[in-house]
Amino acid sequence: MKHYEPITRTEHDVIAITCDACGRYFQDQAELQAFVHIAKTGSYGNIFGDGVEISCDLCQHCLKERLGDAINTTPVQERA
Repeated sequence: MKHYEPITRTEHDVIAITCDACGRYFQDQAELQAFVHIAKTGSYGNIFGDGVEISCDLCQHCLKERLGDAINTTPVQERA
């Protein structure tokens, strides 16, 4: 026979994000959904270091300003 006890879990919702590039604080849900989070572990020979955790949160404005020329976009209806 199994015996159980209740477990209380705490969950957290993101209510705001500060852009790591421009430093602006965003709470608007549309802006939060447009944020890009980059997360990577540095590998052998990486300029940031081997095994280093690399992360960055960019608002859509900084993403376009800094990487706009390198980003490829395709409208949703053309993906199929």
